[in-house]
Amino acid sequence: MTRTVLRIILIGSLIGLAIWQYTIVFGSQKQVKRGTSADDLSFETYDGMTVDLPDESAEKFTVLIFWTSSSERSMQELQEAFKLAQDPEIDSMFQFYFLNPSETKDEIDAAVDADKYAPYLALNPSGKFLEEHKIRALPLTAVYSNNGSMMDLIEGYQEGDLKSRSKGWIQAYKMTGPEGELRFAF
Repeated sequence: MTRTVLRIILIGSLIGLAIWQYTIVFGSQKQVKRGTSADDLSFETYDGMTVDLPDESAEKFTVLIFWTSSSERSMQELQEAFKLAQDPEIDSMFQFYFLNPSETKDEIDAAVDADKYAPYLALNPSGKFLEEHKIRALPLTAVYSNNGSMMDLIEGYQEGDLKSRSKGWIQAYKMTGPEGELRFAF
């Protein structure tokens, strides 16, 4: 009888631990719907070029970081993303855009070192994408494959999160062909 009670307690404890771990790992993350795409999103880069997503000719995946200078967490995300974008391996696979949805170029210049961040800065987003995917909080990071499918969505900022998630992005990039198809190496 005592062994049966101990087994039940042990099994119950293990189930409880598994549920607790699951909620820690998956409970705080937003689920990204399969098929969500970057259709109809346009913005200007800091040097005046217009970018239209999805870009079917793109060889790199796209990392969009929506931010605002009035948010300390946005500024922290920007700094972390900048360091990540400087990594040669990451740079060879991903195109980063630091997209400010509401501020003017003068306001952005006052908030960040424009010379340092200029290759990544973008503003004036428009398109159906913004209507369909309401941005509730900044920063928001969205990662798209070269065929425009959303791979990851990060709402808010947590130190080290971009770097740790980028490992998964790299694996996905290496397993994706030029048309967005999965390819496996055995």
